[in-house]
Amino acid sequence: MLTYNSRSPKEQYYQPMVVDKFTKSYVVPVPEYVVDAIEIGQEYISATFEYRLDAKESGSVVVVIRGEAKVQDQKIFTGYVGFIPAQTKLIISDVKSPLLIYRAYCRLNDDDAE
Repeated sequence: MLTYNSRSPKEQYYQPMVVDKFTKSYVVPVPEYVVDAIEIGQEYISATFEYRLDAKESGSVVVVIRGEAKVQDQKIFTGYVGFIPAQTKLIISDVKSPLLIYRAYCRLNDDDAE
C-alpha cells in the first residue's frame, strides 16, 4: 500500500554528494535509486579533454540536458537519451559546449552512492 506524506518543497530538496570535480550524486530516500548530475563547464571545452564515467552495478539511463561531446565514438547532444549497460566504463571526450548530463541507475551496493 502506498502512503504519501505531504512536505513543503524546501523539505523535499536533496543536497547532492560531491563525487568528484564533475559529478554530484543525488541519493534519494528510496535506497535502490540514485541520480548523478555530470556537469562539464566552459573551461573544459577541448578536443583533448577526457572524463571517465565509472562502471555501475546496474544499467544506467542518461539524458543530455545541454551540450555536445563524444562518448567513445558516439556523438551526444542536447536531448540525447541513451542506455549504458551494467559494468561499462565510458569516456566523455571532445567536449564542444558546456555539458550537463543526468544519469539514473539502481544502487545495488553502497559503492554506487559515491
